[in-house]
Amino acid sequence: MTEKLNQLIRILDLDISPKQRLKMVLDDEFAVSVDQNEFLQIAPAYLGLKISPRSPFFVKFRQLVMDAYPTSRGLKEDELGRKLHLFRSYLDLFYLNYIHQYPGQNDFLNFKNKLATGLK
Repeated sequence: MTEKLNQLIRILDLDISPKQRLKMVLDDEFAVSVDQNEFLQIAPAYLGLKISPRSPFFVKFRQLVMDAYPTSRGLKEDELGRKLHLFRSYLDLFYLNYIHQYPGQNDFLNFKNKLATGLK
């Protein structure tokens, strides 16, 4: 999975517009689609992706979203914005996947145990 994360970060660092980079991440890498129930679906290969909550991916991704949608309409501006809004739950999944690899009875204890060992 590390190579997938590295690929995502390479895309976020490209010298093209923020919307183009976000579109590449969602459409080309995650192969997102909105199903008939208005849920976002992603490529199954990414469902187990583990990303540290402190990964530069989150900082870069968040900044791109802010740069791409600076107006008061925000993510309501276009279809890409709609997909980004729906994608948020997968961002939660990715860092929860990361935290769940550490021992603990719940997510808080998992995270606390990881902090004790030095979160990367």
